[in-house]
Amino acid sequence: MTSLTDQLRAFLPSSISRQCRVAGYDGQTLTIVADNSSVATRLRYEEPRILPRLRQIGDFSHIRRWKIESAGTPETPADQ
Repeated sequence: MTSLTDQLRAFLPSSISRQCRVAGYDGQTLTIVADNSSVATRLRYEEPRILPRLRQIGDFSHIRRWKIESAGTPETPADQ
């Protein structure tokens, strides 16, 4: 995932690029982990600008959406 992370970071604003990494890519959904919730929010805000540009890169040409997770916010089970 390092290569994909490096490619992603090239398109992100420099203020948040080092705080994001690719956690998974299934060919259609790119999963990105942000260091904290404020960086995750910024990524969501940037999606309309960044996603079309990422699709121009061969490795990301089939992305339909991205999923952003915050490393600082653990997920809770649905039954709690």
